[in-house]
Amino acid sequence: MELIDRVVGIYHFFFDKVPRNIPEVPPKPRKRNLWLKDGKAIVAKISTHNDVRRSIDQALAALGPLTATISRGDKVLVKPNFNSADPPPASTDLPFLKAMIELLLELGAKVIIGESSGGVWRPTANVFRRLGLYEFARNLGVKLVAFEEKPNEWVRIPIEGEYLHSVAMPRSAYDRRPIGVPALFEDAQPCPVFRSTEASLRFR
Repeated sequence: MELIDRVVGIYHFFFDKVPRNIPEVPPKPRKRNLWLKDGKAIVAKISTHNDVRRSIDQALAALGPLTATISRGDKVLVKPNFNSADPPPASTDLPFLKAMIELLLELGAKVIIGESSGGVWRPTANVFRRLGLYEFARNLGVKLVAFEEKPNEWVRIPIEGEYLHSVAMPRSAYDRRPIGVPALFEDAQPCPVFRSTEASLRFR
């Protein structure tokens, strides 16, 4: 079965293309960053705990409440990092992802999880299956979307870039507030510069 998956992955790597003849939609206005101080983005640095949700709450207490940017009824796309089925730190930590989704649901957001794995690891459904994400999403009561499975639901957005004049993206991302939940990097031994840091969260 592993050999078959590898062959299928190589096929996707070489032959997956951006969908053609997709509708063009206008770019959305850039939302103002509410977490600024003196014109610079605020970053929260905390000591982590075994309780992931407590750590997230502590970081938000330093930054400001999520209610400043997420309201009840908002459509939210949570975009984790599942390029492959490799365990963290190569992919998003599932307890971290679960805590973030639960927080958004408590705020009344309408959440879906969306991702597209790297070429040789596709189809993304294989990665979802290996990680147990279908059951994970079902237990949370949210929808799980593999972007490449719905090529007829992509849109093209014109941009004024120096090299790119347009970009394509899934409509499920265009129609929602995107929130990236990347990998959780755990340090076996804290680095000398940040001795109080046992783990760092990187939001890209």
